[in-house]
Amino acid sequence: AKRKKRSRQKPGVSPLVYSRFLLENGVFLSLMDMGKDLPEYEEIPVPLQLPELEESFRELLRTRSGEGRRLAQKLLSVFLNFMMAYPDQPYGHKPVVHPDTGQALFAAEDSGLPEEQTEKDRRTLEIVCRKVSAGGRMLLYVNWVCLGSRTRLKRFLTDAGVRAEIMEDTVPPRKREEWVANHLRQGMQVMIVNPAKIEKGCASVRTPYFV
Repeated sequence: AKRKKRSRQKPGVSPLVYSRFLLENGVFLSLMDMGKDLPEYEEIPVPLQLPELEESFRELLRTRSGEGRRLAQKLLSVFLNFMMAYPDQPYGHKPVVHPDTGQALFAAEDSGLPEEQTEKDRRTLEIVCRKVSAGGRMLLYVNWVCLGSRTRLKRFLTDAGVRAEIMEDTVPPRKREEWVANHLRQGMQVMIVNPAKIEKGCASVRTPYFV
């Protein structure tokens, strides 16, 4: 049987638009052009010893070593996401199952409770409280928002006497700058947020410290 091909014209812009309308009426800048006026940025990794997670990770490695190469490739993203999320929430994770049979291959044991602070929590609180006590404001980035990490951190900070607020994902982009300004006027010292929601830098000047 013959295969039929169907062509479809996609929308586009003629290159003439650039030379005829934009070249003389536009300004084109790269990040390098503005680099001298950007605020200084320094990233400082903080290594931690997490003994409460060590056994679960060892069990994970033992499980992975017994898998076939093909199965390991299928489960790579699942295991990677688990290993990245577990230090923030060392409890309540569902078992990793075989993608074809549904059989449980690995089930992480809980090494903590929601109300307990991990070593990562304690170190985070130490850094934040030190900056806040010196009169600074902080941005607290939380990537795994579905784990309840933001609520836990806010509770820990509140118990430590720090005024923390969570910028929920439901705040529309056009309202985020206003949201930040309003909460700063109300005394916010720490903003807890998913970094993807403020990647345009709406709060980086007002809160120059990131954790």
